[in-house]
Amino acid sequence: MTIAKSWLPDASTHVLRSGRSYHVEYGVSGSVEAPPDRIIMRYPLYDENGVRSVVKYTYLPRKNVFIASMQEYDLNARGTCQVSKIAEAAAKQLMR
Repeated sequence: MTIAKSWLPDASTHVLRSGRSYHVEYGVSGSVEAPPDRIIMRYPLYDENGVRSVVKYTYLPRKNVFIASMQEYDLNARGTCQVSKIAEAAAKQLMR
């Protein structure tokens, strides 16, 4: 669980726009897709040795469940989600 906590923050902020996502705490861009009943975001992360991992976040709006996972390390965590809108200018600034 210590590893999970170091990779998966207790709270995270994601900006979603036009098929792209931005993870504010990690400072990285990723992809977003919206199959029925869920929103999936994926972010590439690199450890201190340059090894790439992918953090996947899945939001289930009907259940208000937010799941973060890293398959490479068999880690996952669950929580809830608070959705809010930000100004278009702020989204553009973050997603440059």
